[in-house]
Amino acid sequence: MPEKTENKPKIELRSEEVQEILGHIPSWIVRWGITMFFFILAALLIGSHFFAYPDVVNGEVEILSVNPPVEIRSKVNGHIDTLYFKDNQHVDKSQIIGTIKNPAKYEDVVRAEQYLDSLKQHIQNNSFNKITIPAKIPSLGNMQSFWASLVSSLNAYQEFYTDKYYDKKIANLKAKIKQQKGYLETLSRQIQLVRQSLSLTKSRYGKDSMLYARKVIAEAEFDQSKQNLIQHMQSLESQEAALTQAQMQLTSQLDQLTDYANQNKRETDQLLREIRQNMENLASSISVWEDNYLIKASKSGKVSFTGIWSSKQPVQAGDIICTIVPEQPGEIMGRVKLSTQGAGKVEKNQKVNIKLMDYPYMEFGMIQGKVENVALVPNEEFYWAYVDIPKPLKTTYGKQISFRQKMPGTAEIVTKDLSVLDRFLQPIMHALHSR
Repeated sequence: MPEKTENKPKIELRSEEVQEILGHIPSWIVRWGITMFFFILAALLIGSHFFAYPDVVNGEVEILSVNPPVEIRSKVNGHIDTLYFKDNQHVDKSQIIGTIKNPAKYEDVVRAEQYLDSLKQHIQNNSFNKITIPAKIPSLGNMQSFWASLVSSLNAYQEFYTDKYYDKKIANLKAKIKQQKGYLETLSRQIQLVRQSLSLTKSRYGKDSMLYARKVIAEAEFDQSKQNLIQHMQSLESQEAALTQAQMQLTSQLDQLTDYANQNKRETDQLLREIRQNMENLASSISVWEDNYLIKASKSGKVSFTGIWSSKQPVQAGDIICTIVPEQPGEIMGRVKLSTQGAGKVEKNQKVNIKLMDYPYMEFGMIQGKVENVALVPNEEFYWAYVDIPKPLKTTYGKQISFRQKMPGTAEIVTKDLSVLDRFLQPIMHALHSR
């Protein structure tokens, strides 16, 4: 069947009056809209200027004491030989905690050290006659050659000291010098007598000369008087020459005596230098051995073994063998590892919030402190900042927690409050100034 079409009247929804009203916004609405926009914008700007929240510098932190624990590490690869202390036992500074296995025996090294100490004492007191040759020490490992050199030099000195080679020469020469001085005295007396006799002979010759001139005595008698004078003069010259020769011989003997004394001193000093040098070499080798193979307490406290539970256990160079924990830790501080980026904003007395890993801050709260100082020079790519933390350790929740050395955590250093507006303007100002 054909559909019936009805002629429905068309309704004009937008008349000219409606179009005029809808197409034209009243001016009072525009004015109020603009006013409200600028009012809201101004309120946001003003609010962003006054609304500020702190700018922080983050870093890793560990809680320490002023008297911190000391880690003792192995210097060599090897095995633990002996442990003289148990875990958590008190040790005094310089006490031997244990040894690392090596060719030398600790007891023999101690004997060598004790002998060195006594030897030094004898040398300082110049009591060389009390120096004795030590008994054989068999197990010194790499130090054995230094010990042998010391013993050899001691034997050489002992032989020299016992033989008294120069002492004997000096004693013999002194006896000869004494005899020579006696001989000189005898010659001097003889010369004095010869001079007196010569004086009398000269007087007699003078008288004989006068008598011979007067023909009182014969020529033969005068010649005899003259001959006596010549003989006395020759005797005096001979005696004086002998005296000069004897004096020269005495001078030579005295010079030789000085040479013997100097040679004795030189050889003694040389032997003692060799002994001292060998002592230093041995002491140095013992020091190296102790540094490598002795586990020694660097301070007093309780020993805490780290991964070491028995003797014969292998260790590698650099492994932590034990830690010495002081029984009086002293003041508590935090050591913060700061990145070089932003570290310049950290200053003294700035507030620090510390979140400990051992005590979750959501449950226990944070520990607060103040920056004490910041290192002036970076260590590799970071700075160390030190935080003063009050005792006892109490969190922001009022909970007191137990102190343990090297408790790790994160630190938030509050540098200053920065407004939202400043944070918005900083990149803009940077862009403007970087052009």
